[in-house]
Amino acid sequence: MTGGIFETETVLIRSTDNGVHWSPPQVHNTPEEMVIMPSCAIIELWDGRWLQSFDQWHGFDQWHGYEEPGPYRPRTVWLYSSDAGKTWADPVMFADGESTGMGHWHGRITWL
Repeated sequence: MTGGIFETETVLIRSTDNGVHWSPPQVHNTPEEMVIMPSCAIIELWDGRWLQSFDQWHGFDQWHGYEEPGPYRPRTVWLYSSDAGKTWADPVMFADGESTGMGHWHGRITWL
């Protein structure tokens, strides 16, 4: 096992009636140069923006694909949307343990 991940498409499926009915899948437009996977549900922030947390397996100079040899550094990135998921701002690095030799992944966002 390489520890890498396959390139995938992430989709959004929406419900406006507490899960009784669901929309058709909509492709979640993540940055093309990043292979990332959602790690929890989307959170709507107090200002109306959406926040989505993603896991990223990062290699030495790029993302760590499934067939890439060598070590990888798992980290967490966040994406924000101001238009209910139609577009997403540039990723924000949330947790990167490279300097301490640690990895961060499977982060969960929740309201307190």
